[in-house]
Amino acid sequence: PARGVTASAAEWTTVNSFKELQDAVKGKKEYIKLGQDIDTTSYNEGIGLLKRDELTFNDTSYSCTLDLNGKTLALVSNDTNISQGIHIGGSHLTIKDISSAKTGKISGAFSNVFGGQDAKLIRLDGGKLTLEGGTFTVTSHPYKTNAIVIDSVQGFVTIKNGVKISQPEFNELGS
Repeated sequence: PARGVTASAAEWTTVNSFKELQDAVKGKKEYIKLGQDIDTTSYNEGIGLLKRDELTFNDTSYSCTLDLNGKTLALVSNDTNISQGIHIGGSHLTIKDISSAKTGKISGAFSNVFGGQDAKLIRLDGGKLTLEGGTFTVTSHPYKTNAIVIDSVQGFVTIKNGVKISQPEFNELGS
């Protein structure tokens, strides 16, 4: 039978920790749903995310839908070698929030990014990114203007109605 646009409940992998989310992405699960808020602030003994912890979607045959489910995914790092939380290099990632409250969010907070690189919440190096709901924010310290929500080198980005994107204004230079 033809498969519908919406996955059945049995097809969704619910994740309740960053490790479970990483495992689902590495295992190329097609439908991933946040079961609770996930905050990486205390990950790696308080450093937050390391370069090896980036959520990476690099397989051109991999298509994934991430449902924020009204929850928050906070990608936080104090490591100088990580400049992005999510990397798409050929896959198709769809991020949505099907919760009734529509409070799903992905936030990024990166400190002391090495070599003055921009802090990127999502980096697209090929493939496709579709945002169908949710709020997306990123901050960078100490350089506030070095924060970018979506950095697309190549690939396709589709942003649908109901998506909110927030990043520092460039007029904060020097503040």
